Amino acid sequence: MLQQQIAEVQASISGATSGSSSKTGSPRAGKGWAASMPASGGWTPNPRRGKAGPKKRGRRPGKRVPDEEILPSITRLVRESGGEGISARKVSEAIGVFYPRVAKIMEGNFKKTGERKWSRYHLK
Repeated sequence: MLQQQIAEVQASISGATSGSSSKTGSPRAGKGWAASMPASGGWTPNPRRGKAGPKKRGRRPGKRVPDEEILPSITRLVRESGGEGISARKVSEAIGVFYPRVAKIMEGNFKKTGERKWSRYHLK
């Protein structure tokens, strides 16, 4: 009795008649738990709410800024690094400018020691 009532309620929700069952009726449209979800897309991702987490320093990568404006920032970071020097990758992350551009600017304006991954830049 209870099973029949449950079947009737499910049939009324899905729009089918109470006499038809999923086993005896036409083949199912889909399988699994996702087939029973509405196709209208009831779920939407949460929109971003303000800025959460630590504030990023520097400007957004990709903004075109003249070399004359970037060079003082790079010089300050190289000077602060002292005798150890600093990598172009760290400078790139600190000032928010793409790495290839920073590496090219530093190659012409600073003394380079080491190779590839271990290269560090110092004041001339």
